Amino acid sequence: MEENVYFSDELVLKVDDLVDLKRDQEFSTLKKLKIQEIVGDELIGANPRLLNQLEILLSKAQNLEELSLIDCGLIEFPKSICDLRHLKTLNLKRSKLSSIPESIENLSELKVLNLRSNSLKSLPESIGNLKSLIELDVEDNSCLKTLPKNISNLCNLKELWVSENTFTEIPNCIGNLKNLELLDASSNPITSIPENIWNLKNLKALFLGYTKLNSISESIGKLENLKILDLSGLELKSFPSSIRNLKKLARLNLSEGKLTTISDCVFELSNLKKLDIYRNQLVSIPEKIEKLKNLEHLCISVNLLVSLPKNLGKLKNLKILDVGYNQLILIPESLGNVQELDISRNASLKWPKALEKSKNLKRLTIDVDQEKKWSQSIESWEKSHKNIKTIRNTPFVIKIFDEK
Repeated sequence: MEENVYFSDELVLKVDDLVDLKRDQEFSTLKKLKIQEIVGDELIGANPRLLNQLEILLSKAQNLEELSLIDCGLIEFPKSICDLRHLKTLNLKRSKLSSIPESIENLSELKVLNLRSNSLKSLPESIGNLKSLIELDVEDNSCLKTLPKNISNLCNLKELWVSENTFTEIPNCIGNLKNLELLDASSNPITSIPENIWNLKNLKALFLGYTKLNSISESIGKLENLKILDLSGLELKSFPSSIRNLKKLARLNLSEGKLTTISDCVFELSNLKKLDIYRNQLVSIPEKIEKLKNLEHLCISVNLLVSLPKNLGKLKNLKILDVGYNQLILIPESLGNVQELDISRNASLKWPKALEKSKNLKRLTIDVDQEKKWSQSIESWEKSHKNIKTIRNTPFVIKIFDEK
């Protein structure tokens, strides 16, 4: 009898392993269960016998705290899940679920619910009763248009992922989630944002990229704890000057937005560490970029830049600089402490003298045409850097400095 008792607290199965489970096997000590689909396995949702075996297993694992059924092809939500009263994490990512039962409210201890990449059309009203929920992920459910109003009852919710759905507006109820720290509403056809969103004082990360927003309220400046802001892919008619008030902002993404200039308020973000402005229409970078003393990563590739500011080397914390796919002719004489540099696809660029002075460079990306054009300079340069490795990944040539 004891051989049919499962004593471990964690179990990882392939879908096909469900067939071999014994009906009298006990799983009362099981805390974590992960069932993963392996290429060639039959999907649970396509086989009633496998689904029945899963239901039996779950009915015997009443102390389960973590359940992961990723890529298992579930078409219907297994009923026995809602009887797992101690469940804290439920991951049903990349299934084929079209609905979630109202009885999910029975999971009163649930903290993490991942329903990403399913076929959900709506969420049950009872989801608002999951008062312990900290993270809710319903990303990539293409038929999902909104959230239940009582989602505002999730008083402990810190992360909400609703990107890649069909929301035309951010539901007003989200503005009542006072403990929310992360909101990802990107890649939705959103045209407006309710004003109460700007009252989420604990928000640290906000993703609004690739929506249909053409303006951002000046009230965004009230998000005093914001550290990450993604406005990529937006064709903004105006840029909110109140962004200068986001003193804790460390990452700003303005890529793919058809910008021709960078707003002055960006240069007042004294704690900014990463700035993405690739694939825009910038023709210059102002000298005032030197005000970004803490900047570590600057990506301004795929623009119309002919030159870079001469004082770029004053950014002593700058480690990664990507200026590929521009129209650069010259590189400043000093690049400061840059460790990774991409200057590829700048057809008119002359051999950068700054490379000969750089003592911190660890990775250089150029293209095959540049390598031919600069062959003599590169040969001379490499003689003074004996540990350079060359990796060719057409059309790019990557020079890596091996410290060994």
